[in-house]
Amino acid sequence: ETAKRLHRDEEGVIFIDVRDRRDFVAGHIADAYCTPLPEIIDFGLVNVFMSADDQLIHKLLKHRTKPIIVYSEVATPFSRCRAFCRWLLRAGHQTIKVERVRRLRGGIFGWKHKDGPVARPLQDTSYELMDADSNTSFAASLIFQGVLAD
Repeated sequence: ETAKRLHRDEEGVIFIDVRDRRDFVAGHIADAYCTPLPEIIDFGLVNVFMSADDQLIHKLLKHRTKPIIVYSEVATPFSRCRAFCRWLLRAGHQTIKVERVRRLRGGIFGWKHKDGPVARPLQDTSYELMDADSNTSFAASLIFQGVLAD
């Protein structure tokens, strides 16, 4: 309920989805950023953040007191969101305080169960699907954006 209230009422709250792109496209929390953990492992946190939104890092640093809510399919002790939170806190150890980073209880499954707003695929077509076995689409987009060298 707290996450739903923050999503509805607070400006500057950042929702980060660490599921695969296919899952994100199938349905995600409205205004969440797609930052798949496997891509972060392969390409690095900064590159994935830049591909999600070139202003995401700026937003993380600008709103220093606003919560960062991370979610995956379901929140378990060994979930992707827990691993991502560790990565994020290590990367931003001087600027991102641990109090800001929260995992969404129940993940997207719990969010849907409690009737949280979900963006549907037909409403949001800005995310390209890629083959399950390769990250070539993502890597190509990073090269195109100038984030990675070819």
